[in-house]
Amino acid sequence: MSQPSRSVVMFCKAAGIEYEDKVVNLPKREHKEGPYLAINKHGQVPSIVDGDLKLSEGAAILQYIAESRGSVSYYPADAKKKAEINAWLHWHHTHTRFSTMAIVRPAFGMVPPNPVGEDAFISSAKFLNDHFADSKFLSGDNLSIADFLIIPELDQLDATKFFDFSPYPNIQRYLKDFEDGVGNIYTENRAVMLTIVNSILSAKK
Repeated sequence: MSQPSRSVVMFCKAAGIEYEDKVVNLPKREHKEGPYLAINKHGQVPSIVDGDLKLSEGAAILQYIAESRGSVSYYPADAKKKAEINAWLHWHHTHTRFSTMAIVRPAFGMVPPNPVGEDAFISSAKFLNDHFADSKFLSGDNLSIADFLIIPELDQLDATKFFDFSPYPNIQRYLKDFEDGVGNIYTENRAVMLTIVNSILSAKK
């Protein structure tokens, strides 16, 4: 259910990077217990351990993995191209990531509806739809780590029908292009997410 965790998993698979899964049971609040807090004192997911490095925050993890493993096709060495990708990583946190929660949490009955947050996401969706009119992916014609970070925020709303993307055809095309770009890595990841969502919603009925 963690969108940034889904981002990291999909990226590692797409880039052919070996990793070992360590499942953290969020409903049982294992992310707030001692063993996990020793890795990430904020008690958030995802986190990685690479040798003596303990790193949290999805965007930072994607940057580190791409750079340390030489995944230049997803995070080029060129400083200007890298800066463009970084800009999207930061934009995501203050726009799509922030406003998506205003739709997802009420849908799960966690909090009351948030019209202000919904309007903020609509504004982000309009911005992205306009951007994708002239750009296949976030930073041009090639997938980057920024796409892996933002996709789970969009596709969770699309798959669950928590948000209607029909007025945003360029975003719909973008989702399809991402799927075409990584194939089963995306479809399997999305299917698992949707199964978990439906299970949670059914349990609340």
